[in-house]
Amino acid sequence: GEERGLYIIPEEAATVRKVFERYEETQSLVGVAESLTKDGHSTKQWTERSGKIRGGKPITQKYIYRTLMNPIYIGKVTHTRNGKTEVFDGRHEAIISKETWNRVQASIQSQSRNTNHRWSKPCLLQGKLITPSGCAMSPTSVQRPLSRKEQHGRKRRIRYYVSQQALKHGFKSCPIKTMNAEHLDDLVRGLVLDYVSNHTLDENDPAIRDAKVRELIESVVLSTDSICISLRRDSVADLWKQTGEAQNQAETSRPACAYAPEIEERDDLIVLTLAIQIKRLDGKRMLLSLDGGDLVIQSKPEPRQHIVDAIGHAYRWHNDMLRDGMHATEYAKANGLRRNRILILLPLVQLGPKVLEAALLGTLSPSVTLDDLLEAAKDPDWSRQAQQLRLIDPRIPA
Repeated sequence: GEERGLYIIPEEAATVRKVFERYEETQSLVGVAESLTKDGHSTKQWTERSGKIRGGKPITQKYIYRTLMNPIYIGKVTHTRNGKTEVFDGRHEAIISKETWNRVQASIQSQSRNTNHRWSKPCLLQGKLITPSGCAMSPTSVQRPLSRKEQHGRKRRIRYYVSQQALKHGFKSCPIKTMNAEHLDDLVRGLVLDYVSNHTLDENDPAIRDAKVRELIESVVLSTDSICISLRRDSVADLWKQTGEAQNQAETSRPACAYAPEIEERDDLIVLTLAIQIKRLDGKRMLLSLDGGDLVIQSKPEPRQHIVDAIGHAYRWHNDMLRDGMHATEYAKANGLRRNRILILLPLVQLGPKVLEAALLGTLSPSVTLDDLLEAAKDPDWSRQAQQLRLIDPRIPA
């Protein structure tokens, strides 16, 4: 006969009060968790209709933090809609006084500002990335020599994620196999920052920014046709509360991902799903949109060394042969080069100035390969070259 609503359970309310009291005494989430566990406390336990027992687990630092940040204990209720969480006055009785709540919130925010956690590992998704079958994708790396001009015994390190299923049972057993780490990290980082609409999130210190991005991520599932990022709903709400600028930033920040994901709320998670395809481009497995477009908008142009080197070789060989009056066969023999390589790269000297500028400054689309440049060079019309390489919108007359 009771009216539906929230009612206080005295024993559990006493535990909540202990959490707040001990935090005010110790100012330590870990200390409160350890002391409550030592006293025999555990998380709430209940039995489902099926008979399955839920809860009853040891008290953790994360549990203490969630308790301290839950406005339900001061007589409030929260409502999340379209990714935005609002707080309203509830009809239930408060367990914690507003004075105690305000003191605890001020202390937590002060500690958060004073403790800048950094992510020191090179791969953003370490421990977060899995395949659709639930197998982990672990970070690893390989060293590759630099160009002949810069080499001097030095090498560049290429980082990538590799499927543990592929390592244990052979690469044919897993459709994902490997993925370039820098490319995948950029995409996930962009999708997460776009969702929270907060590109100023410690952007001056990437290590702090990435640590906070990781706090939001529960897991990332990479499939052959989609990437699925699960965010912790409470962590997102905490971020918006701490920054107080989520909605304002949405209008002023340039998006880091060119496509918007589907957004779904599942229990304590917010799931971002983006349709993708995986292609091998210039030796790297890359993620593209279904129409072949780039997913990531690069904030900083970065020339690709092998493309710069190829253009440089083509112009040097071309100029040398004109100066000395040699054919490709004679020039290759005189300089210890392969004739076929000379013939393959020489068309690059026919690229127009707009394409050359993009290639040398690093503003070419990441999906444009050296083969694409060679194909475009076959067209003597420079404007059509630029259109073919997506430097000019084909719908706009040249």
